[in-house]
Amino acid sequence: MTAHASSHRKQVRRRERCSAGFSMVEVIIALVVFMVGALTLSLVMPLATRHVVTANSQSRASELAAECAEEILVTPWDDGDLTSGAHADSTNPREGIYYVTWAVVDSVPVPNCKRVTVNVSRGTADAVALAQVVVVVPQAGALE
Repeated sequence: MTAHASSHRKQVRRRERCSAGFSMVEVIIALVVFMVGALTLSLVMPLATRHVVTANSQSRASELAAECAEEILVTPWDDGDLTSGAHADSTNPREGIYYVTWAVVDSVPVPNCKRVTVNVSRGTADAVALAQVVVVVPQAGALE
């Protein structure tokens, strides 16, 4: 047997060993990488879900505040809902969770106007507002 043939056989055996499959170390490393990715994904999903729920609540609160502001803009100047002070919607809690309130301040920003700040909170009327809309209601004919 020549040295060349012996060397050729060693190379063939080495190639066979290398191409025989994955080593145990490679499999363990792949599993660790996969597990880290899966664990990260499982931790992020509840956070993403919570953000979606919060965004939906804020969107609905904004819709309710806009609806109330539109109603206030067509309310007669001398209506009880536009007297100076704090007011609450008679249908509270809307949808079982949203509280609509508004505060009226007379002669702000100018005489013969009322500044109305509409707040929508979730859970209780005293909770932090999820949405706030400010409108100014002029007395009919006063600004002409």
